[in-house]
Amino acid sequence: MGFDGARPFTRTEESHEAGCAWLFEGVENATFGTDGMVLGGAAGYEVDATYPALGTSADTVVIARATGFPDSFFQDPTRWYEGGDKQRIARRCAEMTLRKLAAGGLIFSASSVAWCGALPAAGAMNDVGRITLNLLTRLGATKGEPGREKSIS
Repeated sequence: MGFDGARPFTRTEESHEAGCAWLFEGVENATFGTDGMVLGGAAGYEVDATYPALGTSADTVVIARATGFPDSFFQDPTRWYEGGDKQRIARRCAEMTLRKLAAGGLIFSASSVAWCGALPAAGAMNDVGRITLNLLTRLGATKGEPGREKSIS
């Protein structure tokens, strides 16, 4: 966590794969969330990153990452990194994730408290809003309902 400004997210290569690309339909830029009401961006204040040793599932896909947080950004001092300080500094990031469950469910993590502050004002749209709308539309799709998706792919 930190209070010295938020950072934008940048899409990962995995975000362009068929199973994830739907989330970014209509998103104009590979880097998004460059402004917002919480510290000025979409990734900030408190953020999350994947870490298999702490329970991140192997089938979790990192679809966007925010990096470049300043040295003042607090990381848990009790967490041990095999790669030492170099790895610890590299893990000073926010990782947006998507995970599909075998039963058809979906887990999405924006990984940032600042995400909501980067949503557009009423009547406007930005990339953070488009991603959120795409997610809610997908989650609202009901199996078998005409004109809606029949499954999450």
